[in-house]
Amino acid sequence: MTAQLGEYVPLAVGKFRQAYALLIAGSNGEAPLDGDPMPDLATAYSDPGTGEVVPLPDTPFNRAWVAAGRLFEDPAERTSFYKRVELLTEVADPKYLKYFGSDAGSMHGVLLLALVTVAFTDGMSKEALQSAFDTAFDWHFARMVSLDRKQSRRRH
Repeated sequence: MTAQLGEYVPLAVGKFRQAYALLIAGSNGEAPLDGDPMPDLATAYSDPGTGEVVPLPDTPFNRAWVAAGRLFEDPAERTSFYKRVELLTEVADPKYLKYFGSDAGSMHGVLLLALVTVAFTDGMSKEALQSAFDTAFDWHFARMVSLDRKQSRRRH
């Protein structure tokens, strides 16, 4: 996959879920990577949207962040994963909080589908980003309800 600077590709649900679970577990010190040396952990990274060099201290969160990103071999997918995690933190509170499970990192399938498929770029305003996410969520939710109704009719 390819993406232009500031654009993000859609991701596979399973791959995102795996990486996000690793990120959450590692951040909480629950994954084997906590405390494990990462000799090639960079001390800085280049922001994908701006190109600005940002320091990267060696913390459990940063080790988990890097380990989760390494699950994506394609650089466009890796960058998209990182930006979609950032997007989740921007749009989830408070409107979508009820779609998160009690387990760390768990979320309703519709929220997950919206997160991995919503089209967005770095140039979008916060309002446009929220609107794009809301539209993706509503579309996936309506599709789920429609499928559920079809299955219900088949059973009766």
